[in-house]
Amino acid sequence: MDNALQNWRATAIGTLLLLAFLIALALIERAGYWPEFLESRYVLGKIPQPSGMCGFSYDALNVVLSKRYDEAISLYTEQLSEPGLGAETAACLLRERARAYGLAGQDLEAERDYSAAVDLLPDDPDVYRDRGRFYFHRDRIELAELDFDRGFSAAPDDWHLAYWLGRVKIKQDELDPAIEFLTKAADLDPSHGVIFVWRGYAHARMYSEQNAYDDYTLAINSEDISKYYLKYALYQRAAINYNLGKHDLAYEDFVQIVELDPDYKDASQWRDWLDPDRLDPDRRSQVEQ
Repeated sequence: MDNALQNWRATAIGTLLLLAFLIALALIERAGYWPEFLESRYVLGKIPQPSGMCGFSYDALNVVLSKRYDEAISLYTEQLSEPGLGAETAACLLRERARAYGLAGQDLEAERDYSAAVDLLPDDPDVYRDRGRFYFHRDRIELAELDFDRGFSAAPDDWHLAYWLGRVKIKQDELDPAIEFLTKAADLDPSHGVIFVWRGYAHARMYSEQNAYDDYTLAINSEDISKYYLKYALYQRAAINYNLGKHDLAYEDFVQIVELDPDYKDASQWRDWLDPDRLDPDRRSQVEQ
C-alpha cells in the first residue's frame, strides 16, 4: 500500500509539475515577452541607462528612480534647452526623456523623442536598439524588427541587437531563426544569462528537451542574470529533471529557488514533495494533508 501511494504521489507530482511548466510557456507565448522591467538590463531597483551617460543628467535619473516622472521630464527638458549641446549629448538626453515618458505612460511623447534621437544620430546602433525595445514592449513587432535590423547592420558585433532580433523571431513563431540569432548573441558575449533563458525557451517550444536543459544550465551559471530569470531557469530545469526521473537534481533546483525567494510558495511545495523526510514533523503533516 505504501509503495502504491508513493507511486501515485510521484505520478501526480510529475503531472502537476509538467502542467505548471506548460502553463508558464503558454502565458509567455501569449504575451511574447516578459514585462520590460524584468529584462536583464534592469537590476532590481534600478533603471537601465542608454549607452554613454549624458554627463549632467544624474539629478533627473535620481528623480526617475523615485518614480517622479513628470519632474524628471521637466529636468530633461531643461537640460535639452542648454546652449551648445552636441548631437550625441542631445540624443542621449532625448532617449532618457523618452524613457521617462514611457514609464509615465506617455507613449506618443516617448516615440517622438526616440525618433528625434534617431534623426540626430542616424548611424548610431544604440538609438535603433532603444527605439526598437520601445516598439517591442508595445507589441509593435514589425517596427521593432526594422530598428533592430538597422542597428545590427551597423553593429554586427553588438550582442544586444542579435539578442533582440532573436526575441522578435520568437514573437513571430520563427524558432529556428530565433535560435540562430540568440546563438550569435551568445557567441558575441556569453556572460548574459537572459540569452540562454530565451534560447532555452525556444528549444522547449520545439520539444528539444536536452537543448533546453543545457541552455537553462548555462543561464543559471552565467555572470549576469537577474533574480527573476534565475528563478525561472531553475524552475524549468527542475521540471525537466523531474520528467527525466532525476528527482534529486530537481529537489536541489527547488532548494535554490527557495533560498533566492523564501516566499515562492510553488517552489517550496515542490521541494517539500520531493523530499518530505527533511521536513520537521509539523510541516510534514501539512504537506501530507
